[in-house]
Amino acid sequence: MGLIDRIILTLHMFISLAFAVGVIVLSSGLVPVDKMTPWLALLPGRWELVLGGAVFFALSVRLLFAAFGDKKARQLLIATGNDGAVTMQLDALEALLESLAKNTRGVKRVRVRIEQVEEKLQVNMRLDVTPECSLPEASRWLKERSREQLLHIVGFELGRFDLTVRGIATEDKQKNRVE
Repeated sequence: MGLIDRIILTLHMFISLAFAVGVIVLSSGLVPVDKMTPWLALLPGRWELVLGGAVFFALSVRLLFAAFGDKKARQLLIATGNDGAVTMQLDALEALLESLAKNTRGVKRVRVRIEQVEEKLQVNMRLDVTPECSLPEASRWLKERSREQLLHIVGFELGRFDLTVRGIATEDKQKNRVE
């Protein structure tokens, strides 16, 4: 589920929560129905409520398709033969390169995205580094190791390798200081 779908789901949850609380309050008798009758009489003919209901319905349908829609796995076809095919999830390769990058000195957090472009693999690596990390050395090392791993494991060459530094992480705030 993507970021947009998660935002829609959060909004949908809050609206559904408010509706559920309203139903509970009205049906339990906490608010007398005769006090609500004048307000309910104002509802027919209000186009903004119709529009809000239509948007809520559209969001519901969108979430339904996001939850149960076709989840096409991102796979890489490695080899085919008369007796079958060998495929690999791109998520597995991404996890491998993330592990490789996390073991690099000075790299804190890593996010890797791999796409197949023709017969080559394109790698987009985003990471946070510490001040001790030498970016030119780390980027050369990561690119070379990624090239070796992809060629060794799946037999595909590395095409484009993009490395983006999102931030420079300082000391963890979780560490306790002794004074």
